[in-house]
Amino acid sequence: MSEADATTDGTAEELPHFELVRREEIHWAERISRERYLRRWATVSSLLVAEESTRARMLGEIGAVLDSSVDTCGREMLDLPQVTDVYVYRRA
Repeated sequence: MSEADATTDGTAEELPHFELVRREEIHWAERISRERYLRRWATVSSLLVAEESTRARMLGEIGAVLDSSVDTCGREMLDLPQVTDVYVYRRA
């Protein structure tokens, strides 16, 4: 796990009756259009429950971040960084 990302802190590296054999962290990027990226954000629970005006404002703010970042400004296709943690266990 990278130091900057604690999303797997709750993952049990020690499981009763199992032995951790190997752990890999795979870094990759998903190629996604700006439109699909914004539509994906529209499925997040905080946006789903928000009033229409709030939802529109929030999506506008996400678009503004995309427009202000040197990595995404003016780009129709985005590379969305991903990390997949793979754990291999053996029954003890």
